[in-house]
Amino acid sequence: MHRRKIEGSRAQTATGSAVLIAIIGALIIAYILFLPPEERNALLDNNGGAPGSPGSSGVVEKVLLKENIGRLNFITSSEIKHNLLPFTISSQIDAQEIKRVDSLYVERNVFSSQSKNFTFLVDPSFHSNILLSFNVKVGEGRLMIDFNGKPLMDSEIPIGSLEPIRLNKDQMMDQNTMTFSVSSPGAAFWKVNKYQLEDIIISGDYLDTSESMSTQRFTVNSDELESAKTIKLSYKPLCLPSEVSQLIVAVNGDRIFTGIPDCGIENNIEISAGTLNVGDNTLSFATDLGSYRIEQISLKTLLKDSDTPVFYFQMDPKDYEYVKAGAADLRLVIIFTDDIYKKTGQVSINGRVKGFNTQQKYYIVDISNDIRLGTNSVKITPALNNLDITELRIELKESG
Repeated sequence: MHRRKIEGSRAQTATGSAVLIAIIGALIIAYILFLPPEERNALLDNNGGAPGSPGSSGVVEKVLLKENIGRLNFITSSEIKHNLLPFTISSQIDAQEIKRVDSLYVERNVFSSQSKNFTFLVDPSFHSNILLSFNVKVGEGRLMIDFNGKPLMDSEIPIGSLEPIRLNKDQMMDQNTMTFSVSSPGAAFWKVNKYQLEDIIISGDYLDTSESMSTQRFTVNSDELESAKTIKLSYKPLCLPSEVSQLIVAVNGDRIFTGIPDCGIENNIEISAGTLNVGDNTLSFATDLGSYRIEQISLKTLLKDSDTPVFYFQMDPKDYEYVKAGAADLRLVIIFTDDIYKKTGQVSINGRVKGFNTQQKYYIVDISNDIRLGTNSVKITPALNNLDITELRIELKESG
């Protein structure tokens, strides 16, 4: 009976120990899961420094190379081209009526007089050549016309259409007044001087600028601007040199060309990278007078040659023999700025290429078989996107 109690007690103790071990194991697993990725990888690493892991067995004896790199740009081609749509701009002068009066009658005798006036406004868009015209149906005496209080005409006018009279634009005001009267018959007290006018018209050459400018938008990213060697605007203007005035070309409001372009052939303008913005940009064409058809518009960015740097480290005879004898390993460590985005590229050790494609913050690879005695080279080349690298290291570790 006493033996059975002892055995039961031992069984309960064993069961309690198993539960405690299970709880401790669950807490350890939870602790590992909540560690930062690089620390978790270092804790779990038992593969001797496989790619993507920040830690490995063995003690780092010497760092042969340590470089802070920054961004390495991925360049897909030697040129980036932005094509824009063709368009037409024009600024035309058209004759338009400013004021029309259907009929007007003035008369004067010794005892009385009757004069007439009317007012009109002139828009600043009226370029020049402002004229007064009318038809004379009845005319006796001298017709006198004042423009804004200054004499414009004082003469006898025959029946019929009159040659248009040009008005001095310098005498124009915000509101203008045209006054008509007739001369006195003088001693002929029985006589009445009079004029019957019809279709009195003030007209002028109107400058229509409603279609004188065209603005297009294009987008430039930061990689294009950073890698730009030259930027060139190309366009083909269709025009008649004798019928157009200067063409104004502007990027983001800054003029890059003013003048008469070469009509019918490709024109090229080099643009400073400082003129462009990262993101949205505007390209504008405008003219003062005439018509331009602008075709084959493109903005071409010629990119610099890849500036991927090459780094060097030295293998002295002692370290070299140490590695070749298997007593130590040499590894390359790349530390990226994040563990969020994919990093794809190539590492070249003395011309021997190793590819990588990882999302990890660390890329580690053994390069013991790629080294040589003396000077060794390392080059990192992006493959699908830019690489942002915090640090590059070459480490000598004891084998373990």
